[in-house]
Amino acid sequence: MAKKVTITLLLLFGLVLLAYQGSALLAAPPQQSSAATPAATEEPAEEIQAQAAEAEAEAVTEPTIVELAARLEALQAQVDALSAGANPGLANEVTTAVYLLDNAGLHGLDERLNNEGVIVASDAGRVARVARLLSSVDWPAPLADDAAALTDTLNQLASALRDDDLEAAAPLAIVAHEVQHAFSHEAEHWLGEVSVPSGAHASAGQAFRVTSAVYLLDDAGLHGLDERLNNEGVIEASDAGRVARVARLLSSVDWPTALAEDAAALTDTLNQLASALRDDDLEAAAPLAIVAHEVQHAFSHEAEHWLGELTGGHGAEENAHGEEEDDHGAEDGDGGGAEDEAEEED
Repeated sequence: MAKKVTITLLLLFGLVLLAYQGSALLAAPPQQSSAATPAATEEPAEEIQAQAAEAEAEAVTEPTIVELAARLEALQAQVDALSAGANPGLANEVTTAVYLLDNAGLHGLDERLNNEGVIVASDAGRVARVARLLSSVDWPAPLADDAAALTDTLNQLASALRDDDLEAAAPLAIVAHEVQHAFSHEAEHWLGEVSVPSGAHASAGQAFRVTSAVYLLDDAGLHGLDERLNNEGVIEASDAGRVARVARLLSSVDWPTALAEDAAALTDTLNQLASALRDDDLEAAAPLAIVAHEVQHAFSHEAEHWLGELTGGHGAEENAHGEEEDDHGAEDGDGGGAEDEAEEED
């Protein structure tokens, strides 16, 4: 009997022990989910994020070919601007060459060859001189290639004109005219980004820049423009462009202190006149033409006096204005190309 009781108690104790261990196992969190599983999923995610961050950083820090080219172009423009500042003659050299190019008569030549089929004996020589002028300029990098291309076209045109070859010359005249316009605008853009240094202290070539600017100013046709606007009341399509080019030419010169203020005042008057002409405003343009004409004469005398003192050539100064030329003949000739820019302001 005692033996049966003992066996029964042992069985009960075993059942209780099993029940206790089972409840403990059910309450405990599974070890596999708390340790192994997160480690298997989190590490690759972190690595992917790190790789993505590195790729993004590389994309930000490494510029494209287009970006590099843009940076190089900007640096070149800065170098050109610095060069123009260090060499006060560069901006004036470019401006003078473009001024003469715009007044070379390429528009009129294009129309005559293609509409009338007529080659004039002087055509070849005039075009060849323009090409030679362009080839003598130390063009800044942004303009050099286009200047060379235009010069080559002009040389081809001069050759065709020299051979009296209308069939070859006519299409070349169209190309030269169109390229001339594009190049002039490109040069204006470049000139707008450079600054002309002060001419308070005489620099190499300053006397030549002053002389050439005054020469072209006296030959710009301001006398004839004054008379036509005030006596005939007629504004021509090329007037605004011609006056604007003269103003731009004057603004490119490193004028000496003795001339700087008057040069700036004349330039301002010419810009106002060009604006009135562009707007076809005869009422505003006519009195401005009188002022520009009178101030141009006074300024030319002043410049001749400065040049005379600089070079000791007082006799030349007196001869230049002794008869008070009033630019009647020279300026009304328009340098052979006043008609050239009927569409200058396009």
